Amino acid sequence: MRKSFGPAEVLRGVNLSVGRRDRLGLVGINGSGKSTLLKIAAGLLAPDSGTVAVAGDARTAYLEQGAAEEAWRSGTVGDESNRSLLVRGLERLERGLGASWEKSLSGDAGAVDELAARSGYEKVERVHRLAARLGLEPERLESPALELSGGELARFDLALLLACEPDLLLLDEATNFLDADGLAEAEKLLSRYGRAFIAVSHDRAFLDAAVGGILELEDGLLRRYHGGYTDYRRRRGEEIAAAWEDFHQAGRERKKLLEGLNRRLGLLHRMEGGGFSGTAHANRAGSDTFSRRAAKVARTARTVKRRVARLESDRLVQPKTYGLKIRPPLNEPARAGEVIARAENLYFAHHGGPELFHGLDFTLYRGERVQLTGPNGSGKTTLLRLLLGELEPAGGAAGLGQNVRPFHADQRSLGLPASGTVFEALRERTDLDRNGIRHLLAKLLFRREEADKPVASLSGGERARLFLAMVSAADANLLVLDEPTAHLDLASIEALEGALARYAGTVLFVSHDRAFGRTVGDRRFALAPTNFLKSE
Repeated sequence: MRKSFGPAEVLRGVNLSVGRRDRLGLVGINGSGKSTLLKIAAGLLAPDSGTVAVAGDARTAYLEQGAAEEAWRSGTVGDESNRSLLVRGLERLERGLGASWEKSLSGDAGAVDELAARSGYEKVERVHRLAARLGLEPERLESPALELSGGELARFDLALLLACEPDLLLLDEATNFLDADGLAEAEKLLSRYGRAFIAVSHDRAFLDAAVGGILELEDGLLRRYHGGYTDYRRRRGEEIAAAWEDFHQAGRERKKLLEGLNRRLGLLHRMEGGGFSGTAHANRAGSDTFSRRAAKVARTARTVKRRVARLESDRLVQPKTYGLKIRPPLNEPARAGEVIARAENLYFAHHGGPELFHGLDFTLYRGERVQLTGPNGSGKTTLLRLLLGELEPAGGAAGLGQNVRPFHADQRSLGLPASGTVFEALRERTDLDRNGIRHLLAKLLFRREEADKPVASLSGGERARLFLAMVSAADANLLVLDEPTAHLDLASIEALEGALARYAGTVLFVSHDRAFGRTVGDRRFALAPTNFLKSE
């Protein structure tokens, strides 16, 4: 199967067979074609060549990355946007199950009962149960889509698809909006799912717990590995190590062949008296034996040259390494006071919302790497914004300590500017001069001309690399990172982990990525409504 977009060939000869109970994770760098492959499998996109075949009456369902909010809130007719999310979801569920649906319900009165009577009350109960397990309270299902967050809508979409029980479930970053409890439930649900699924995910703990095989998409080609993500990384590491060993062995063989070739060419040169004609020297020497020997040496030299050429084309191609092999040097941050951030007797509630903090006390000390955890809605992002001074507390105090210079990467922008070029972003937010900026960008695999590329037009992978540049060069002694891995691929996440391991300042971060939290954090604080718990 092949697929191109303009001159870029995204898939080039992909072959994949999915069994009835295969549980597969799909990994690859941003832009490698993972979403394209899922859309082709779902029948939403046609390949340029090759075929997609589905056995019998098998049903396929696709959950698109980041599409839940737009799907539920746009394209509505009349007052549909004000109708209960559950009713609209049950209609979609019924259509997904193949039942006929000809009339449109204009209101919610009796709609759930009417739909349940046709689809079966167990289906309604299953939607309720799955939504609750993924972190959606029953009363939220009765609300219009406009009143729910993008994360809540994404969780409801996942619950609907699981209730539909398709034969092949295609999930594109479906776990992005799940908190720790939701992730644990999603892992249980999918690890016990009785049918097949392919899940694109950058959550390594999820890929270890829920899948039985990993598909790696790289350079348009697909490789398949047995086991979870840890098994895949071990096996992939072994393959890379073997490829490098073969590369070095081929280099040694080439050196030996060239040494032998040079000896033969030197012998031939002496035999021919400085010329390249064996016949000329044979005539001069007056010996047929000498002529045959010179011709044999020349044939051997040509054979050795062909062997060297084959080595260079087949085995002396530098192997690819996994991920971003970059080591951007982080600045030595200016020394701050002992207390980096503090909240004392903090009270806060968003306008019209419940009270998030009731007398909260929290202190962040210099050099700590603290992860804020807690369910969605517990106030993790709000606490970050209060400490940074972006929100005003209703009572108590919150703020930064003396000589603290923060770098804040929020969920949506990663701390990148909305306008300007790559070069301008670094010039305005770092102390680097022109040469320093270009040197850093080169380390992060940006070509010289890409320094003038608008930030708004960067691909996901390019944004990840610019984010790494910002983190490594920012004149900051406090990094405040709100879900920094949400839009990074696995290679970028692991590069970020490596960069933070060398950072000498303080880190305060929110992340639902459990592997990232274990690697980066040395202390964890769990938030809950009107409560603040500290755990080591």
